[in-house]
Amino acid sequence: MSRFSTFAFVVISVGVYLVLALLFTWPLIGSFTTHTPAIDKYISDDQFFLWQYWWTKTALIDHANELWKTTMLFFPTGVDLRAGVDGIFPTLLSIPFQLLTNNLILSYNLVLLLMFIGAAITTNLLVLDLTRSRFAALCGGIIFGFSSFLLQRGLQHMNILSALWIPFFVLCFLRAFRTAKIRWAIAAGVGLALAALGSWYYLLASLIFVGLGVLWELAQQRPVMRATSICLGVAFILILPFAIPSISSFIEDPPLPVQPGLRLVASLDVLGFLTPPSWLLVGGSVTQPIDGMLFLWHERIAYLGVVELALVIWWFGRRQSLRQTSPSSTHAEKFWMFVSVVFALLALGPNLTMAGTSIDVPMPSDLLLKFPPFSSLSSPSRFVIYTFLGLAVLSGFAIRHMISFFRGRKKLILVGFLLGLLVIERVPRAYPIVDRTPLPYTSILRDDPSPGAVLNIPVITDVLGGVAIYDQVSHGRPIVDGYTQRNVQKPETKRFIYQNDILRYLSCEEYPTDQPARSPPIDRRLFGEFLTENGIEFVVLHRALRGCRPEVRLVVEELLNEVAPFYEDEGVALYRSRDFILAPYMVRPPVTRWFGVPG
Repeated sequence: MSRFSTFAFVVISVGVYLVLALLFTWPLIGSFTTHTPAIDKYISDDQFFLWQYWWTKTALIDHANELWKTTMLFFPTGVDLRAGVDGIFPTLLSIPFQLLTNNLILSYNLVLLLMFIGAAITTNLLVLDLTRSRFAALCGGIIFGFSSFLLQRGLQHMNILSALWIPFFVLCFLRAFRTAKIRWAIAAGVGLALAALGSWYYLLASLIFVGLGVLWELAQQRPVMRATSICLGVAFILILPFAIPSISSFIEDPPLPVQPGLRLVASLDVLGFLTPPSWLLVGGSVTQPIDGMLFLWHERIAYLGVVELALVIWWFGRRQSLRQTSPSSTHAEKFWMFVSVVFALLALGPNLTMAGTSIDVPMPSDLLLKFPPFSSLSSPSRFVIYTFLGLAVLSGFAIRHMISFFRGRKKLILVGFLLGLLVIERVPRAYPIVDRTPLPYTSILRDDPSPGAVLNIPVITDVLGGVAIYDQVSHGRPIVDGYTQRNVQKPETKRFIYQNDILRYLSCEEYPTDQPARSPPIDRRLFGEFLTENGIEFVVLHRALRGCRPEVRLVVEELLNEVAPFYEDEGVALYRSRDFILAPYMVRPPVTRWFGVPG
């Protein structure tokens, strides 16, 4: 293949993958500047990633703040962000888009599309290198880049979606073995580092792949240690500046052991490999009754696909002829089957789970997760990323072999038929999107000349805090509460909330206390003075939030019932700290108005 024709093929492939990315994320393209993919308006990780994009740009470009420590969350104490750093690559990639468009939502969605296209095109190049078949490469890109793993989990987690560097790393790593050229080993190290900056899970999974590759090649008596050493050395040098903050944080404050129950729900179910999840247009309605059993939540979705499995099974039925005509292909086939099976077993977690039932059968992960750094992983299911890559490669070998039997029009018909099947089995139902247009109250806070932080009511320090941190993106003021992706706030981070009776009772989190669970006596004047003395200028009552303790409603009723907001709409009411000092004693409507539920 000439370089020009290869370039043209890559351009065509990018166009195909762009169309598929828009199709599989429909109807996002119709609201590309205002909406993001999200299952729930309030509990959704897209809010955290949006905040992370905004904060990284703010820290590095706008105000030169410290990236790993901020008082913008959990004001005035602040929060250590080092241990929560994951997925820095898509975050950095978003900065040029933020500078060019001045639209955070548009930047987020552009990065999202690039992640899908990038994962597909790098897999395309890997399969092309292994099979020398353009059609097989095109299909391989679809199989990995638009796998159920990325289409479902990736749309909720930008760090998971940034899998595009894994096929690039594998391509360079295998070429380094095959050619013994240093430049490919260096490129593999760069790819490994970029995969790590997408997700630390991808770094650990890739290190396992390195170990499997080395063992496989040594078994064939091939020299591989020089290429491996160069690759790992380059990756280590590039990763270290980004890893130091997390490592130092873990040394200073070792994380608590991961709960076995969390790993159980974040491990794959054996039948999940074969069962279409309910969000797929084809097959999803049939399996919907058992969806909740197999896929307790999105971490368990890893449907491999009927077409891909059929291709691999068909090809293995022809292994005898392959041994005679293409021994090298047979060698590669065995290696990729080995890789696919190993990572599928690791993704099953510490114990075997089948049909939603945990069986007391130890799996390979049971041993692996006992040793650092793997012991800090809470989602073994993410190891399945290499199973999907192996499936793409194996399917590529099968497709190349299959189309070799046809010529002319029959070959074109077969090509179109296979492409159609791969696309049809991936088409999801319309993916839920959420309007992330800034709420009106945020512009009031942003434009108000008064300095000071914001107290959100309810005070939220768990996943519901995504509402508060996303609103902060628009108003730009410090907030007393907050949320980080991995909920790594140290106890002293929330000391300010815990030490104040009213803040503690306004919190959705259950704090240890020897006081009875009832509304404490409230002196509004002292509360207003407390806010003023600590630099808190505004109080925002979020009327729509649910899920808080019943005591919160009681405190809100007593605290706000006789205080007039200076702004209110259906979603929020705004107060100033001085409103509590100078509050006129006028009777406000009962608390049912604030929360929309019976008091």
